[in-house]
Amino acid sequence: MHDEAALASLDSRGNEILRALLLNEAALAANAIPRTVVSLTRSGNELRAEVQLQVNALAIDNAIVAESVRKCRAPTAMLFLQEWLGVKELAKCRNREIQRLTQEVKAMSSKVEEVHERNAHMMSRTEVSLREERDKVCDFEREKAAFVEELDRVGEALGTQDASLPLSERVSRLVTAIAEAEKLKKGHETRWRAEQTRVQSLEKKQREMEKDHRHLVEMLQESKQDLENATESLETLQSEHQQLLKEYGSIQNLLNSQQEEMIRLQATRRHKHYFWPKGVDHWTSTRLNESTENPEEVQHDVMVALRRAYEEYDELYETLESSIQQRRKMEMLEREKLQGREAECNELNQQIVALQKELRKHQEEAIAVESTHERSEAERDELLSRIQKEMQALSRRLAKKDALQQETESAKKALEEQVVWLQQQCEAHESERKKLQEASALVENDRSTMEKKLEELQREMERRSKRAEEMMRQLVSEEDARRALEMELATLRRSNKTLKKISGVSTGDKEEEEPKKIWERQLRPK
Repeated sequence: MHDEAALASLDSRGNEILRALLLNEAALAANAIPRTVVSLTRSGNELRAEVQLQVNALAIDNAIVAESVRKCRAPTAMLFLQEWLGVKELAKCRNREIQRLTQEVKAMSSKVEEVHERNAHMMSRTEVSLREERDKVCDFEREKAAFVEELDRVGEALGTQDASLPLSERVSRLVTAIAEAEKLKKGHETRWRAEQTRVQSLEKKQREMEKDHRHLVEMLQESKQDLENATESLETLQSEHQQLLKEYGSIQNLLNSQQEEMIRLQATRRHKHYFWPKGVDHWTSTRLNESTENPEEVQHDVMVALRRAYEEYDELYETLESSIQQRRKMEMLEREKLQGREAECNELNQQIVALQKELRKHQEEAIAVESTHERSEAERDELLSRIQKEMQALSRRLAKKDALQQETESAKKALEEQVVWLQQQCEAHESERKKLQEASALVENDRSTMEKKLEELQREMERRSKRAEEMMRQLVSEEDARRALEMELATLRRSNKTLKKISGVSTGDKEEEEPKKIWERQLRPK
C-alpha cells in the first residue's frame, strides 16, 4: 500500500477499521479464524501488519497458512485507504470552496450595498436638482408674466394716451415708459446671465453624474464577472462530485462482493465435512456455528461499520448538496438584482440624455432670447408668441418631470424592498449555518458512540478468542490422550494375540477382557 498521505491521515477510528479489514482478509486468505492484529507498522510509504489467526494444526499445514498470509495484499484495505483519503480531501476542498463562496458573497453584498448607497446619493442629488429646476422655472414664469404685464401696460399707455394732452407731455410719458422698459430689459439680461451660469453649473453636475455612472457600470461588470467565475467553479465542483459518486459506487460494489465472498467462505467452512473420520475440523465448525447463531455479533461486523460510515458520509453529502443548491439560488437572485441594477442604470442614462437635451434647448432658447432683445421693437410681438410657446413647452416638461419623479420614487421603494429582502435572506442563511453546525455536532456524537461500540466489539472479540484458545487446548489434550489410549490398546491387542497362540482360547478370552476393562477405565471421564 503506497499511499503515505492516506496512512498519515488515519485517526483512531480509521485505524481500527483498517485493522479489522486486514484481519478479515488475512483470515479469508488462510481459511482460518481471525483473532487479533498484533502489530501495525509503517515504514516509509509501506504498511506491514502482523496478524494472529486460529487454525487447526492437524488439518492445515502451518507453512501453507504462513505463505498465504504473507502473499495477502489486502485490496479491500487499500480501497479503504484510498476512499478515506478521497473523503478527507473532498471534505477539505468543500470547506475551502464554501469559505471562498462565502467570502465572494460577502464581497458581492458589500458591492451591492455600495451601489445602493451610490444610487441613493444620486437619487437625492437628482431630486434636489429637479426641485431647483422647478423653483427656477416658477420664478422664470413669474418674471415672464410680469414682463408681459409691463408690455401690456406700455402698449396701453401708448395706445390709450389722451389726444387732448400736449405733445411734450405725451413725449415725456413715452420716454418714461421706454426708460422703464429698458430697466426691465436690463433686469431680464441680468437674470439671463444668472440662468446661463446656472446652466453651466448644471452641466458640471451632469459631468460628475456621468463619471459616477461610468464607475457604477464598471462595478456592475466586475460583479458580473465574479458571478460567472463562481458559476464556473460550481460547475467544476459538480462534475468532480459526479466522478466521485461513480468511484464510490464501484468501491461499494467491490465491498459488497468481498462481503458475499466472506459469507460464502464462512458457509463452506461451517458445512464442510460433518464427521471427523472424513476429515472434518470439528472445532472450526462448532466455532462458526456459535459465531453465526448470535445476531448481535453480526451487527458489530466490520462491513456493517463500513456501511454505517458510508451512510454518515451520504448524509453529510446531502447537506452539502442542499447548501450548494441554496447558494445557487442565491446567486441567481443576485444575478436578477444585478440585471435590475443595469436596467436602473439604463433609465438613469436616459434621464441624463433627456436633461442634456433640455439644457441644449435652454441654451438655444437663451440665444434666441438674446437675439430677440437685440432686434427692433417690431419683433417684440414675435418674441411674446415664442415666450408663450416656451411656457407651454415648460409646462409639458414640468409634467414629464413630475412623472419622472414618481418613477424615481417607485424605484426607490423597490430598492428599499430589495434591501429588506436581502437582509431576510442573510438572516435565513445565518439560521441555515447554525443548523449545519448542529448537524455536525450530532454527527460527531454519532462518531463517538460508534467508537465506543467498536471498543466493546474489540473486547468481545478478545474474550471469545481466549475462549476459543482454551477450547483448542482442551481438544488438543483430548486428542493426545485418545491417541495414547489407541496405542496402548494396539499393544494390548498384539499381546493378546500372542497369548492366544501360546495358552489357548479360554485363557486368551480372560486376558482379552482385562485390557478391554483397563481401556474402558482409562476412557471413562474423570
